[in-house]
Amino acid sequence: PEFIRDRYLTVVASNALATALSPVFREGVNLVRALFSTEELPEDLRVDRQQIADTLRESLLRYEGDEDFELLVGEMSSMSPHFRAAWAGASETVEPVPFRVLHQRVGSISLAAHAMTMPGRSDLSLTVLRCTDDASRAALNRLADG
Repeated sequence: PEFIRDRYLTVVASNALATALSPVFREGVNLVRALFSTEELPEDLRVDRQQIADTLRESLLRYEGDEDFELLVGEMSSMSPHFRAAWAGASETVEPVPFRVLHQRVGSISLAAHAMTMPGRSDLSLTVLRCTDDASRAALNRLADG
């Protein structure tokens, strides 16, 4: 599973396996809004929200802040105590932390996200989701097989 995200953590493209994993990885979804806009995480994800805030902070430091960054941070700060706490403690360095997708059909899948800047497009990152164990690889293969 792979997706491309912009500097605001909005998914701009994803492959079929990423979208089959979770609707969060669909084109047009902002990961910050999807993971912080409600009290509970999306039903199918078990994610460390701090890692999302750290990723946004790292992006803000890599690119100059602009009005869109300010609007996103302001919006999320006003609506989510989880975001406010995570943003206050956000680090400039993202430490990859595995997360789980609880897929309705194939079960639990443990994944690690690996992001790489797109050549020639420093404002976009390709994120590849890799399974962290054999059981997760088997579940992901079942999902890929349909």
